Amino acid sequence: MSTIETGMNNTVVTTLRKLIAVLSAIVFIPTIISADDWDVHQNNFQITKDRYHVRLRDYYGKDLTHLQLGWAASSRFNIQYQYWSGNGQVEHRPRFDFRFGSINWNDHKFSIGIRPELRLLEDKDNYIRPWLRLGYKYESLNLSINPRFAFGKAGSSTGYWEDTQVIFHYDIPISEKITIQPGFWYLTEGSSDAGRKKSLYSAIQLNYKL
Repeated sequence: MSTIETGMNNTVVTTLRKLIAVLSAIVFIPTIISADDWDVHQNNFQITKDRYHVRLRDYYGKDLTHLQLGWAASSRFNIQYQYWSGNGQVEHRPRFDFRFGSINWNDHKFSIGIRPELRLLEDKDNYIRPWLRLGYKYESLNLSINPRFAFGKAGSSTGYWEDTQVIFHYDIPISEKITIQPGFWYLTEGSSDAGRKKSLYSAIQLNYKL
């Protein structure tokens, strides 16, 4: 349909689409929040150089930090290592991202992939936690839905569904080198009580490209 027939130019259409997305979020969020939400806030700072990056994450309201080193081997395969520390415990997490493919429809992009993650916990049993990664992107809006499973975890059956992690963020470019990504993380239970909320907290990431 042409611009004349609709009576709207592309700028207006784009603005309306963003407004609909924001209103949808406003309607959705109150259905999952409660008084004990937002007590935790996640901060991330990432520096990227070519295909390598370093990221530092800490939390307000939670004794937990991590350092991540990453390498984008290709457009579909990434290798990462995380060092976690909190509550007197240390954990090492090597993990590998595989993106099987993506579909683009107008300005909408859908993707699917998997992330095998090794959880190497000091003084505890180690196990493998694969993620199924379902991604959606529309302009600056980003959403990922990630069911996570457990293999070799003490006290759990093979392939046990641990939880589902939902991550939402919005890209705000500040300059050619700096981008800010505010958003939120929402976690729900897996097999034990599918869909029940585990936590909901705000997050922000500052990206800097060398």
